[in-house]
Amino acid sequence: LDNGSSSSGLLRIQVEEPNIQVLTDNGSKIDFGLLPGDCSSSVPLVLVNCGVSAVPLLLEIRQPDDLFSFAAGSKETCFTIPGVTGKMADGQGVAKEIEVFINTRGVHVDQPRVFQTELMVMLGDKEEGILLGSVDISVKVGSAKLRTKKSAGPVIFSCLPGETVTQSVQMRNFGNIPLKLDTMVEDTAQGSFTCDKNLKISPDTDLSLPVTFTCSPKATITTSQHTLYLMVTPNGPKHLITLQTSVMDTKNTNQEFRTSRPVLSFGVRKNPDMSPSQQNSNNEDVPAVFPVESDRPLMNFFSVPVGSQEEQLITLRNSTSDTVCLNMIIRETESFSLSVPAGAVLTSQLVLLPQDTKDVKVMYRPTRAGMEKGKLVLKPQGRKVGGKSFKASIALCGVSGSCNIQMEGMEEVETSRCQVEEMKTKRYQLSYLPFPARKLVRFRNVGDSTGFVKINSGGEVFQNKLDITPSVFLLGAGCTEEVVISFLAEEEGGECPPSVAIFTGPELVRQVMKRARLLPGASRLRDNPALMGINFAENFVGEEVIKTRDEYSGQVIVGDEKSFYQKTVKHLVNFTMPDRPAEFDQLVVEETLSETRIDQSIALPLPTTHRAGPALHTRHTLGVPGQPILHSTQDYLHKSKALLSPPNCPTPLPPQTPTYC
Repeated sequence: LDNGSSSSGLLRIQVEEPNIQVLTDNGSKIDFGLLPGDCSSSVPLVLVNCGVSAVPLLLEIRQPDDLFSFAAGSKETCFTIPGVTGKMADGQGVAKEIEVFINTRGVHVDQPRVFQTELMVMLGDKEEGILLGSVDISVKVGSAKLRTKKSAGPVIFSCLPGETVTQSVQMRNFGNIPLKLDTMVEDTAQGSFTCDKNLKISPDTDLSLPVTFTCSPKATITTSQHTLYLMVTPNGPKHLITLQTSVMDTKNTNQEFRTSRPVLSFGVRKNPDMSPSQQNSNNEDVPAVFPVESDRPLMNFFSVPVGSQEEQLITLRNSTSDTVCLNMIIRETESFSLSVPAGAVLTSQLVLLPQDTKDVKVMYRPTRAGMEKGKLVLKPQGRKVGGKSFKASIALCGVSGSCNIQMEGMEEVETSRCQVEEMKTKRYQLSYLPFPARKLVRFRNVGDSTGFVKINSGGEVFQNKLDITPSVFLLGAGCTEEVVISFLAEEEGGECPPSVAIFTGPELVRQVMKRARLLPGASRLRDNPALMGINFAENFVGEEVIKTRDEYSGQVIVGDEKSFYQKTVKHLVNFTMPDRPAEFDQLVVEETLSETRIDQSIALPLPTTHRAGPALHTRHTLGVPGQPILHSTQDYLHKSKALLSPPNCPTPLPPQTPTYC
């Protein structure tokens, strides 16, 4: 002390080990479960201090995982949990609850993937803190994308005041995990909407959501629009669908809104003495023609392999001065469907404005061999005659099968695509020696339907120098045919090499082409330059034996001949002359010069101007020595445009005279 005296006392310090309990939903780790991309969620984490002293804690999420965070997106947080005061039972203490967040926005995975990291629990600050332990954090992220039917108009609800009407909203989950949705429609003075509040769509599955509108008895006669909200959970994207309600007047409504009271109905009695035109004139309500026109009454799909799909367009036009809301339904088949942005559906809606024209995609996906039929039903919405709806149908017909004819005995050089006709091109090489060349090409049909092969020589110039046996034949499924191509070439510097055109394709489309080209308005294939003047309508050898034309006996319309272009493959085969090796002559031995003359000749300047000889090229060919190597171009006849011309004849180089010193 200041006066020099001393004093003593007792200092007591109580030290205890920190006792922190971590509480999670499953008792061991923080698990967010299964979440789709572009979503966010959070789970609670509770820390309990069971000791007497206050405990300062630091929580840090281990990097580099950016999916998990605390509030405000931070990766660490610190706080102090007070100690226990007073008497508490064993296991109780002071708790602190925090939220751990996850955000999957921007995460795109083809298959569900597990992301995990650790949450570090430290005592003290970050620099001098002591690690108490860690908590595992995990989440499984997949793809769950909602697609709805994108139509030009809204979903229409037409009713009278006090009535109820139900419409369906088509949607599909394009993902690999289940999709959960929350739905909501705001009520209005016109009435109320009801539908399922929580939806769950399995992966790659369609769902039809029924939405019911109950019109208020005091609703005004008007048309209004509303919004159906589809929200992906948790906290995912929001999709909006427009709903339109049309409340009609009971005084001006048509017979389609009739009550259930007993009434008298009147009609026209059929008179057998009256002509059909007179009977139709007595019923003015029956429409003379369907309000929607189609560019064809029938859709045919030919030679579509089982398990694959083919799409065709059909054009619909509203020929009236009123807007037509058309319901389209696929019936009597499971292999046909309507192709919409949301996927393949069996029912869809189409709104056609007055004099409007729109295309509809119809898809054919056969699941078994043979022919299948169905129909596309077109039904105007909200239009009835005599209390009944009227409709129109478009016939659908599909024939499955594939013809895959392969050629063996050629060496492929390169594969490219022609920019003019967008044709797939495969180039092969067939070299020949300047003596009679003979090449054996084997054709094999690895498909499940009969195909045709038509081989055309290089024109009249090589008619007497090129022999192809056989040149026309049909090839059944699993069958093989050998073709011998013989060519008598001239010496170098003669005529240019020939070209051979080989056409292959399904025999079914050739038979359809023969029938379609006889219809009025069909295109004449014989005038198409892509076919090189070949008449494919002639009878091929073996056509009556195989009877391929019996595979399809249905109706053929103008436009079905296009399948011949789409399914026929064209090969252009060219002969090429290989480079000859350089020839060497033996030199004559002469008398040796004297040493003086040798020295003088060495001193002479070397000549600097001379004509260089041709470069020596070496090629590696996998063909058989002495046999030709095919040079083929394969063209898919998607368009009837210009045909690739035969290769130009090479111009022989003039003989070169070497310069001697």
